[in-house]
Amino acid sequence: MNVDLAFRRWRAKLRAYYNPLMAHAPATLVTGFVDEISPDLAEQIEAAARIGLDGIDVRWIGKTNVLDLSADQISEIRSRCEDKGLVISSIGSPVNKLDLTEAHRVQELERLKKAMEQASAFGVTRIRVFSPRTDGGCREEDWPAVRDWMAEQAALAEGTDFVLVHENDADMYGAFPEGSRRILEELSGPNFKAVFDPANSACMGIKTIPDWFPWIIPHLDSLHIKDGINGTRKFVPAGEGEAQIPEMLKLLVEADWSGPMALEPHLSESGAFSGFTGEKLFAVAKEKLEALLG
Repeated sequence: MNVDLAFRRWRAKLRAYYNPLMAHAPATLVTGFVDEISPDLAEQIEAAARIGLDGIDVRWIGKTNVLDLSADQISEIRSRCEDKGLVISSIGSPVNKLDLTEAHRVQELERLKKAMEQASAFGVTRIRVFSPRTDGGCREEDWPAVRDWMAEQAALAEGTDFVLVHENDADMYGAFPEGSRRILEELSGPNFKAVFDPANSACMGIKTIPDWFPWIIPHLDSLHIKDGINGTRKFVPAGEGEAQIPEMLKLLVEADWSGPMALEPHLSESGAFSGFTGEKLFAVAKEKLEALLG
């Protein structure tokens, strides 16, 4: 067997061991939303290995969302990743990416239950979630309903092996630092944490520092890495935009934080539920991140 492949498989098994314990592996994982490389599963996995990712974050296979993947598809994904020594880091679910209504609250609680079933089938604990979209952003009058919605989901995860990671996606209640801080100060714990995307904040004209850092560090599970130009939907490799990624990483190093980082570059196109980058630009995105980490 190729020595490099043998090492990657050993490392994948080591890091897979840490996942159910909700602890981080000894070194920072650099994974990626590989549906940005190709809609085809085989191409996603082959490219992830060629680029040198430690693992993948599952979101779309073709036009099928992770919540709708069959048992056979999940088995195939796991097998292909194991063959390439890749960890499956998270379920990139779309849970809560809807308007704040009672009907949506009930619907999304059921979808979270499905996400947990899928995560269990994948053998992972990390499930990405959002907070609902409210009229006018982060309004005081919406907080009680948002709190009840998110608390119900946090309670579902409490005492399980799952950790819900709340993303600050643009235009949702938790996209705003004050909204996200309220949610995390109310609910943060072993089963509910934050995943921060600095470009989501930049595209809204919000500063990563000081609006998010350092207050978010104690709640932070992981990062989604993309960079962007303030106030726009233009995305660039890490360190080339205005999302303050180098400064953010410096603060995290000083805080002795070493959670996983998932590349989600959006370098070719960006949509409401996903983006596209292609293998060549995805490799560039990884090289830029590694340069910053180095």
